[in-house]
Amino acid sequence: MKNLLLIFCLLPAIVFGGELKPEVIIYGNLEIHAFNERRVQIYTDGQHKFGIDCSERMMCNAFVTHSMDSVYTLSDGMVVANQEVLPLSARNIRYVIESHNEALVFVLSTAGASGRNSTTQKFLILDDGSFYQTIITHNWMQYGHPDDYPL
Repeated sequence: MKNLLLIFCLLPAIVFGGELKPEVIIYGNLEIHAFNERRVQIYTDGQHKFGIDCSERMMCNAFVTHSMDSVYTLSDGMVVANQEVLPLSARNIRYVIESHNEALVFVLSTAGASGRNSTTQKFLILDDGSFYQTIITHNWMQYGHPDDYPL
């Protein structure tokens, strides 16, 4: 009976996205809504300014760090977390803000299933909600691409 009750309690969360209320972090003028390890949204004065949402993609991970120059490695095209580049969470966002207070940078890592292509995006979030974006793309042309190269 308890299991049945638990299923009915969890069913709406599963059916309607499985999302609870985000944890809200205030950092200067920014209101950071950390939903989970795959989704974050940023607002200033009630206006949405930035967001990452990996919930729709299998090969997508989000991270937080303190510098656009943070060092990381790739494995199968995906960024690997380390002491500088931390998995996205409210706790890690707070840690970056409180311990470094240099910058708030989100890293979005996506890759194809085979790892042959990947994209790493870094977003330096500014106090007004604007951001700088850097995109690094890796493609391994296993079979070459003779029709398109040389450019």
